[in-house]
Amino acid sequence: MKVSMKRITRVGLLCILIIIAADIAIIKLSVQTSEPPRSSNSSTVSRHVTEHAVHGSNAANIKALNEYEYSRGGKKHGLYIEEVFLALKSSKRFHKQRVGIILDTWYNYAQSSVYILTDGDDPSLAANFGNGSRYVNTKCGASHKDKDLMCKLQVMYDLYMSKIEQYKWFCSVDDDTYINIPNFVKMLREYDHDKDWYIGKPSLNHIYSVMEHKKKKISYWFATGGAALCISRALAKRMMPLCGNGEFIKRGEAINNPDDTAIGYVCNYLLGVPLTSIPEMHSHLEPMWQIDPLDYHKQISISWGEVVASKVIVIPNRLSIRDEIPQFPVSIDPTRAYTFHCHLFPKSDSCRKIQDRLGALPDA
Repeated sequence: MKVSMKRITRVGLLCILIIIAADIAIIKLSVQTSEPPRSSNSSTVSRHVTEHAVHGSNAANIKALNEYEYSRGGKKHGLYIEEVFLALKSSKRFHKQRVGIILDTWYNYAQSSVYILTDGDDPSLAANFGNGSRYVNTKCGASHKDKDLMCKLQVMYDLYMSKIEQYKWFCSVDDDTYINIPNFVKMLREYDHDKDWYIGKPSLNHIYSVMEHKKKKISYWFATGGAALCISRALAKRMMPLCGNGEFIKRGEAINNPDDTAIGYVCNYLLGVPLTSIPEMHSHLEPMWQIDPLDYHKQISISWGEVVASKVIVIPNRLSIRDEIPQFPVSIDPTRAYTFHCHLFPKSDSCRKIQDRLGALPDA
């Protein structure tokens, strides 16, 4: 078959044009995917926010986080980390053991938002919290009894209400919990603080039942405090007649249950606000080792502690870090919080300071 040279030249030119067009499309796609994602897909958004915050100083990280614009369904709920009231519940006996880890890690991304509520004076620790302005000695008892836990909750709620115009969200977290601040703020941006929202994660897979005033059996959902929980400003205002000025303690007495269960009683049962459950929030009441390391960047909160398997067997409840992830030895990082933090923010000042103290992370 005879093929003219002119036809070959035309075919060759067409192939070259197709290759050039494909290269342009690839370049265009790479440019588009480098822009902040507008999808409501949580994994995509979470990954972008986390990567956005790993470079530079902590101040630069917070600035970048605050400038990141997230939208859902066409409506934007702008939120800065400084507009979140984040109460850190602790006890003086845990200041060095637990709060120290928080100060070394996620606290660096939320310094102006965190108020520590504890049960004793500690001037050296207080200096880290706004030179003492965000350190609150509740004067409550140090036990884990209902009355002491409700006492701290009452102080916490009253403190937030005294600053309510400054903060759009009222959130609480335990001192054995790590919060991925970029993902935490991203999550809150999905909800309107001017509407009633009760956000967290239940520790039970069934509705909770108690006796109200020792007379009537009632049931409701509650978010466990160990995973962190949040209440919108609008809902916090509605709670005022039921919870302000000592009334929260009475609500706990009505069901003979403390803090997080009392919050659920007020929000879900008395005010009828459903609990919005967030799968990426985790407390020490669930096995941390079940979280897939490939999904670490998606998580909002993790915790640590112990799982009592029997009267004589206690299993450490912590992340199961894969060998390919650079990590500190368990002997110096038993909670895995330092490894988790440096995995999320490997180039941050806080991770560098951790390595200065614990030793450099080995290559994966």
